[in-house]
Amino acid sequence: IGPVLEKTLNAVGITTWAQVAKLTPAQIADVEGEVGFKGRIERDNWLKQADALARGGVDEYVRVFGKKPK
Repeated sequence: IGPVLEKTLNAVGITTWAQVAKLTPAQIADVEGEVGFKGRIERDNWLKQADALARGGVDEYVRVFGKKPK
């Protein structure tokens, strides 16, 4: 998530990876409406990536995805 998306998420009250990992379908629709990229959260696998980061930071992300997060 780059600085623009981070700012958008922060504006709607999402400030942690744990919050991203637990987004409901309704919240996803709201966020995607703000971002302007319908389907991006699912396409880019945000929930799984955020869950790994929330559980164990970069080390867990690398364990799950085999590479460092961008």
